[in-house]
Amino acid sequence: MLFVDAEKEHLASEEVLVERVRQTAVGAGPAGDEIASSLQRGIRQRRLVQPVGNAWGDAFVDKVVPKTKVVLHMDEAHLIGQTEQPGLLCLHAYGLGVPVVCLFTGLGHTADRIGGVAGLTRLASNAVVNLGAMSEDECLESTSMMLDELGVGGDKTAAARMVGALSNGWPQHLHCGQMALCRELLRTDGELGSVNDAAVRSESDRCSSAYYSRQFSGSVLAEWRDLTAGVVVRVQEERPRTLPTLTKLCRNEFERRRLDKHPDFAMTPKEFAATLVERGVLSLTSNRQYHVAIPSIERWLRGRARGTEPRDRSE
Repeated sequence: MLFVDAEKEHLASEEVLVERVRQTAVGAGPAGDEIASSLQRGIRQRRLVQPVGNAWGDAFVDKVVPKTKVVLHMDEAHLIGQTEQPGLLCLHAYGLGVPVVCLFTGLGHTADRIGGVAGLTRLASNAVVNLGAMSEDECLESTSMMLDELGVGGDKTAAARMVGALSNGWPQHLHCGQMALCRELLRTDGELGSVNDAAVRSESDRCSSAYYSRQFSGSVLAEWRDLTAGVVVRVQEERPRTLPTLTKLCRNEFERRRLDKHPDFAMTPKEFAATLVERGVLSLTSNRQYHVAIPSIERWLRGRARGTEPRDRSE
């Protein structure tokens, strides 16, 4: 099975998507040779054979389907928009010429977001799984398995618990903690007893901060970071229940900072509120209150509100 990581830009056209899969197959060595050749053969055959109803003929399938299957994964799928429509249409309507399972992962509004873009209009409800944060035991098991695979010596349980505590149950931050621990293990030649816990925590925080910076990149949230932090702090204090209430909160913050008169700030309060939700900063709780979707993101943003990070329009 070939696992292909895709980004938003890979859904810009059929050609770009096919090339992404082909490059991954080529990079997989002999195991990917069948996929790489079948991919091109399948695309050529598909363009020559007319579909029967909504399906391709059995002869076409028998000719081009390889034994190896493709899993196409795209993270941060809640950011999908109209520019990704060509790739979604390709996957939904006629495929890539090889068997593909598409795995889109993202925040709670991902399914609604994808469903709002022409392409996956027949997505079955049972194809959507809502996940929560990982449990302490799951975090512990994940890190313990990693340490067993690496063959390190020392108290693995204590190290795994330390890494799990850094994650708050969020896989991305568990990954950051695990990478930080591995960096220390390189320094100690694999001895857990010599690991500097403070260095692991510091490196994990740096990794998480870099992740948030990437998540906000290219948006108004990154360009006006102090504003973003200020709005989020007020949301946590006031817990607005509706989008109009959230929009009003943003408008008040704009006026307080005099951004409504700023020549370089053209976004409306409603657009800013929507961006906070789309980028995964805010989400609705079960009792219909807006809050910070990921606990660690609040601490990261509060640091900016206190001025411990560079302020608006700076990197």
